[in-house]
Amino acid sequence: MDRNYDQLNSDDRQLFDHLCDVAEDVAARYELPLRSISGMPVQPCKKTWTGDCNRHGDIRIAIRFKEDDGSWTAQRREQDIWKTVAHELAHLRHFNHSHTFQVFEEEMQLAVQNSRQHSGDRLIAKLMKMRAQVAGHVQLGETAAAENLAAMLNRMLVQHELSEHDLVGSEERPDDPVIQVRADLESYGIERKQARSAWQETLATAVAYANCCRILIRTGSNHITFVGTRSHALVAEFTYCTLVRSAEVMATKAYDAYFRECRLAGDVTRARGFRSAWLDSFTERVDERLRDEQRTIEREVVAETKRRTGAKCDSSTALMPINRARKRVDEYLDAKFGRGSRYASSLNGGRRFHSDGRARGAAAANSVAFGKPVGAGARTTGARRAIGG
Repeated sequence: MDRNYDQLNSDDRQLFDHLCDVAEDVAARYELPLRSISGMPVQPCKKTWTGDCNRHGDIRIAIRFKEDDGSWTAQRREQDIWKTVAHELAHLRHFNHSHTFQVFEEEMQLAVQNSRQHSGDRLIAKLMKMRAQVAGHVQLGETAAAENLAAMLNRMLVQHELSEHDLVGSEERPDDPVIQVRADLESYGIERKQARSAWQETLATAVAYANCCRILIRTGSNHITFVGTRSHALVAEFTYCTLVRSAEVMATKAYDAYFRECRLAGDVTRARGFRSAWLDSFTERVDERLRDEQRTIEREVVAETKRRTGAKCDSSTALMPINRARKRVDEYLDAKFGRGSRYASSLNGGRRFHSDGRARGAAAANSVAFGKPVGAGARTTGARRAIGG
């Protein structure tokens, strides 16, 4: 669908794009022949002429008008603009004002309203995912990337006339849902495999632990799904995918360097199993570091709570938000999968033990900079729950 901005006031660009998105969505669902949307011509100034369309599927909408002296009038009431959009969409099926048209126009009013709501939800979801990615960069110690993405997020909030409160309110409601987020490996350039990966599952377990999530696995593949509240699961998915990609790149560079060392020493067979052992050791050490950090955070939470309350609470009370988040995830999984056999078998038995590979993998994990949690809920206790199926 074409969009024509020629007859628009520059201040109306955002609203115009929104109404185009909604009209395109509704037209697609109702199979209406929508071809283009344009602003109304600014002359002549007929304020009762708020929109029109033709049989070819071209719609024109007046968001505001121009006076005879060339100045713009105030923007029309937004609810009236949306009524015009629905009216013109209805004309794409009934090019008249018959009773049949009027009935369909009412249906278009409802369809436009629903699409507007859904598009708003999609925008909030997109902004929340960006916010989760900022938190993921902070967890990984990637300050510059976090600042750049945060600046982009702030620009989008301003553009859409939203605030950080709108996002916080969406993720911290008492009914903030527990969701499943599948790790989107492909978008990070990571290969999907038809076999489980021990080191990837170890890394997923570590990241889930740090974000109050559980993991689901699919037997016969390296698919990982994080289960947690919306904000926790989104952060976990981003952090995991970023770490997997970084680990693969570092492991390949480490293997190439080690292979050259072996070739100079005259025995390249020594390099066999190096990369696999490097990855195993790297992820095991990351797991250890994240668990150590989590225990430190929990001690700090307890100490701070006791300081604020005058030592009038015990550890279990101080950690109640953490435990409640974990319990909600458990209840979600129990309701979905039942309490039967649901734990996948370990893959530890297939690991290789290359001493140099393990030493260098652990050293690389020690060099990874993990940042502090973004907020009280950014790092909370979680344990692995791997479910096959």
